[in-house]
Amino acid sequence: MGYEIRGGRFEGRSLVVGGGEVFDRIDGGAEFQDCELKIVPTPRQRMNFEAQFSDCDVRATKPLSDGRFDDTRFERCRFKGQYKGCEFGPKFSGSKGSVRDCDFSEARLILSQFFDCSIDSQTWPDWPHIHLIFSEDLSWTEKLQDGDLPHVLSILLRLPRSTEVTQRSVVSIHLPSIGVDPEAAWPLLQDIPEIWFPSKANKPRQTAGLVTEAMTVARANAERREVSVRRLAIFHALHRAWIRSVHRLSFDLIELVVDCSFLKDRVSDAPGVLRVRLLEGTVHLRSSDDVREVDGALDRFMVMGAAEEDNLVVLKPHRKERGQILLSFRSSALVDEQGHPMEETAFLDVVRRYYGYD
Repeated sequence: MGYEIRGGRFEGRSLVVGGGEVFDRIDGGAEFQDCELKIVPTPRQRMNFEAQFSDCDVRATKPLSDGRFDDTRFERCRFKGQYKGCEFGPKFSGSKGSVRDCDFSEARLILSQFFDCSIDSQTWPDWPHIHLIFSEDLSWTEKLQDGDLPHVLSILLRLPRSTEVTQRSVVSIHLPSIGVDPEAAWPLLQDIPEIWFPSKANKPRQTAGLVTEAMTVARANAERREVSVRRLAIFHALHRAWIRSVHRLSFDLIELVVDCSFLKDRVSDAPGVLRVRLLEGTVHLRSSDDVREVDGALDRFMVMGAAEEDNLVVLKPHRKERGQILLSFRSSALVDEQGHPMEETAFLDVVRRYYGYD
């Protein structure tokens, strides 16, 4: 049986949360002083305790994702471990949580957010962490949304911010953990006062030439990402569709016959069969011990994902033993079941309507 603590005061205790067969419950304004809190993340364990932890050591024994602590109060606590997508402090009006004078310098924070919090109210982990300072005035984010920041940061700044959410906050990001090369990004970050880390003032600034070079690289990366997104879009849209067969129509044209009749369950004008034609294409099936070219019928291959790998598009199946389909091509085109050309945007619209996005 797990903990069920309702109120009370505890000093010098060691508490393990999440390690049992059932979830642990701590509420009723329980107070913990000079205690050790070990968090063992499990899907069943709710983290938002209605309690206060003062002068405690808090450690996630393995990466904690999406932990919500908006009703939990932390004061002068020391944090260790990895916290990804976690939220601390009062996210909404009426939330009871807070985080004050805590030490996160030995923690790894990956896109974690601290509400009603200022930079000078905690001890933060240093570079290659960065900390984004949000307030009621978001004009700085609007100026940077279409700039030359790393892609992940640009997306973060574009996210809508609900007026129901506490506006003052800090978002902490360990750059390598989100795929950003810190030193390559530094020239783009050095002049943005709202992007901070403890040693920023002492970090050598890059010259105008290096800043320009970094901006050029960032733009080239953005263009490559855009090409990749367009190239993969149609294959992402084939999620849950069956590839029935592959045929070579001519020396430089290959056709995939795709059964997407499930779309008709919700979208009456959806095509039951879609033909994906690949110019200068090849199609191979990769299994655990073999790679062979495909020409003819395929045995029950449902598309469950798509990714790029060394200029190939890799289609991932619903069952691992089916192998992976490797596509190489210069361009693609769609043909409906009547043999008429179909615009990619028209098919993407069908998929959006199926999933209720329109």
